[in-house]
Amino acid sequence: MKYAILLSMLLPAIGFGQKIALIDRHLSKPILYVEAVDYNQIQKGYFLIYEKDISGVINGIVSIRSLISSKKRFSANPKNFVTGNTYFSYFKKGKEYEVAIDTKSNMMGSFFTLVDPAKSDAENLQKIDRLLDYLKASKSS
Repeated sequence: MKYAILLSMLLPAIGFGQKIALIDRHLSKPILYVEAVDYNQIQKGYFLIYEKDISGVINGIVSIRSLISSKKRFSANPKNFVTGNTYFSYFKKGKEYEVAIDTKSNMMGSFFTLVDPAKSDAENLQKIDRLLDYLKASKSS
């Protein structure tokens, strides 16, 4: 009985069957789906999103896109938000904000800068649209 309880507690932590999408930061290489991430993949320029979180990440990106395209600015103190294992984080840079997507797996993390305050709204929207197309294409294939 003790072993059954211990096993039931450990199984969610082991994370069997949780596929991870490795996404090229340049959005040029196909998405790789793996069971575990290693340091070399992060060093090669991939950021990761758990496959089950992709829809939630797309929804979060769409929300940020609509905020930028409507010429609205982030509130004075925007709240970071989480969708599954992925965090959307806001960093104040002067009068503007940087927005990054961050996911961790096996104590390793990677991020993707979604909104760069050094770039224009048009450039940030173009990057967001490329990422959305890239993620949506991966879901349909």
